[in-house]
Amino acid sequence: MIGLRFASLWLGPVLVLGVAAHLYAGAPEGLLLVVLVVLSPCAALLGRRAARGAEASLVTVLLTLLAAGLLLCAGLSLIGDTAGVLGAARWRGIAIAAGCAFALTIWPPAGRWWPWLAPGALLVAWLVLAAVAHASGLGPIAAWSRVASRPAFSFEATSPWVRSGGTFPEAGVLVFAEPHTIRAGSPGVFGVIVGDGGTTSVQEWRPQRGATITLRPGDHLSYPAGARLIFENGKRVPGAPRSGIAWADPTADVSRAVELVRFLGLALTFLAGGFPLLRPSAPRTRVGAAVALALALAATGWAEGWAVYAGWAAPDLFLGTVRAGALVALPSLAVDGQGGRRLGGVLLVAVIALFIAGAAALRERIAALARGGGLGSGIALWTGVLGGALVASLWSREPWALLVLVLGFLASTLAPLALASPALPVRAQIAVCAVGLAAFAVGALGGGAGGGALAATLGAYPALLGAPAAWGALRLARPRPA
Repeated sequence: MIGLRFASLWLGPVLVLGVAAHLYAGAPEGLLLVVLVVLSPCAALLGRRAARGAEASLVTVLLTLLAAGLLLCAGLSLIGDTAGVLGAARWRGIAIAAGCAFALTIWPPAGRWWPWLAPGALLVAWLVLAAVAHASGLGPIAAWSRVASRPAFSFEATSPWVRSGGTFPEAGVLVFAEPHTIRAGSPGVFGVIVGDGGTTSVQEWRPQRGATITLRPGDHLSYPAGARLIFENGKRVPGAPRSGIAWADPTADVSRAVELVRFLGLALTFLAGGFPLLRPSAPRTRVGAAVALALALAATGWAEGWAVYAGWAAPDLFLGTVRAGALVALPSLAVDGQGGRRLGGVLLVAVIALFIAGAAALRERIAALARGGGLGSGIALWTGVLGGALVASLWSREPWALLVLVLGFLASTLAPLALASPALPVRAQIAVCAVGLAAFAVGALGGGAGGGALAATLGAYPALLGAPAAWGALRLARPRPA
């Protein structure tokens, strides 16, 4: 049971679907994420034998509450996205997930069975994947080979973006690689950036419903949130990799220096950020550790399979920014009729179950910290954290960006304290966290200023600044031996 609780805290829906989205998009860091999802629990399991870290104080309690609230907000935002993809109201999915999580976490008898939610949800997800694979008639290797050998990712006649159009939940920009005539499915204000002979011009397009515009290679189309567009059958999907070869080898066009910094930032964020989150719940027995690692492997295996079949059956999901919540549309695109939509609903239930399991694990962590800090049972704290996350998630946010932000925040504050030995006094804890948090904020707010791939990478993974600064402050704050 301890191994199940440990896995529930780590294998949230944002992490599992986020890894699948990175693999599907052909992101260079996709395969590294698969490794880190397994290595991060291993680091926490090994760290269980390390010297005891700093005692829980008001500092660690407050930082943990903030991290828990952001994690819950990311999970609820993802569930809102998945509900919208399946045609339900965003707020309804968020309210159902938050209500179920709150009811289960404050009901004492649920503590006996909620740890089984995570393995049950992963089992359901694997069954849905098996149904998609059966409908495709292709095994995983054959499906990957089919995707990797594609000359281009193009719209198909069965795509909803071709038949009736689709709606973009957030504003963005499309870049076209070939001539493409699109039709407006609703009125709106669009920006067209036209490149001609090295010069660019910006034009405004205010179409009525049914109006068309033809875009040439290199043109950009900016669209507002809620815009509805209809695309041509057989044309390349804007934003998709150039070909299946580019999808299978996403690092071909990436600078080695940028790739190294990005991988370093990702590894530091997940390994250092996951340590203070997972270490207090790490199982002490080999059986518990084996259960936790088996679930991590099952989650990454599912993410890889889901990404491969999404690349085969749903190339139009590349359109715009690939969001993890959009991948729940795969069953409806791969399986004909009502069966596909029902499978999508079943997958949404599994996503909600993963979120509830993670919420219950966070609730136990908050209760333990509240008791250690003399704050009582922690029910009031938990109610406030979950309620705040519910309100914040009603505004659309990128769940993966929130997850990376939380892990980077933990790597820059609580990670050094988790390994501090002997335990630091409260003033030293405050100093270490303040220095790490200040450097983290500099990276997050100013990393992308001035442009450039390296600056953008620093802005995406501000733990590259925050974590080293916190460790440096820890060395200075440690008591000197007499």
